[in-house]
Amino acid sequence: MRIDSNQIKSLRRAVIPILSQMLSLSGSITSLFCASMISSGITSALKDTRYAQATPVNDIAPQSSLLIDDFKRRFSPAEQTLPGPIKSLLVAYPESLKTATRSGPYQGELMWRDGEVTLWTSPKRQYSLNEWSRLSPSDRETLWMGRPYRVILDQATLAEQLLQIYPRDRELPKRLPIDFEPGRLRDESFFKKMYGSQRREITKTLTVISWGEQRLRVSKKHRIDERLRRIYSDLKRLPRRFHTYYEPSAGAYHWRHIKGTKRLSVHSFGAAIDIAVKRSNYWKWTLKVYGEDKEGRIPYKNQFPLEVVKVFERYGYIWGGWWYHHDTMHFEYRPELLVNLESATGDQHIGDEPRSSTPKK
Repeated sequence: MRIDSNQIKSLRRAVIPILSQMLSLSGSITSLFCASMISSGITSALKDTRYAQATPVNDIAPQSSLLIDDFKRRFSPAEQTLPGPIKSLLVAYPESLKTATRSGPYQGELMWRDGEVTLWTSPKRQYSLNEWSRLSPSDRETLWMGRPYRVILDQATLAEQLLQIYPRDRELPKRLPIDFEPGRLRDESFFKKMYGSQRREITKTLTVISWGEQRLRVSKKHRIDERLRRIYSDLKRLPRRFHTYYEPSAGAYHWRHIKGTKRLSVHSFGAAIDIAVKRSNYWKWTLKVYGEDKEGRIPYKNQFPLEVVKVFERYGYIWGGWWYHHDTMHFEYRPELLVNLESATGDQHIGDEPRSSTPKK
């Protein structure tokens, strides 16, 4: 149970007169000392002190800049000990997350700004595109702890959500390794906590923006509406040949489960947008037209230009074209995968351990 400062003050007001009466009867220095100690003890006992050492040096307000490379945070000494991926969450979502504590090497608690506490887990290491490409099927099976990938998608933990490093390359992929899809694995409980778990709860956070001649409903949380307005404005500055790659939009907010699953789409939170369906490639469409390649893999197909992708990434949106199960029309707000910790905080590395091309057994 959490007790706020007003309740503490009320209890102290009730106890102090009693202690004063004790003092008037004894008048001793010892009684005065005891009264002071009891009063102080009541205050200390009632306060929730689990996060006293984790309070940030400065209680960060929403990021002043909409650009992902301008995100900043000054960590407290306790926060400095957190794994890199968890630090990235704190930098990415300051409006939702207050701080985090560590109870073990790869687990701890997140403290949300509404006072609720949830558990976090962090990957032992993260994998870049090149590192993931070198993993054998048995390596991947070890990482998934023997679970089929479809089960991982349905039951992803926060550690699995943060396992793969989103590429910020200057070249688009020509082929992607099996199951490399940073951002597609999502701990649904994390997003429900941040945006809302019920449709009526989420609709209260939505607003309408213009996307050319269209009107789209999107979330106001984390200034998503402002970011999309800026994205559209920047896209309009590109040469005219890029116009058909971002208009029309195929929609933003849409409360629904991903087809064939019980997982909520990120569109349900108003944090994703689909664009230019006629220029898009989707893995199921690819399989229907081309079938699997000689190695039994999904062939990679994409028509989107790098220039369009980079505009979205600048504002914290990842692209579904970086997924093995590609979805090139899809962009979703996932700044934790794009934050550069070194520039945001001065940290010299992202994780606690050096990266490796093979998982620990």
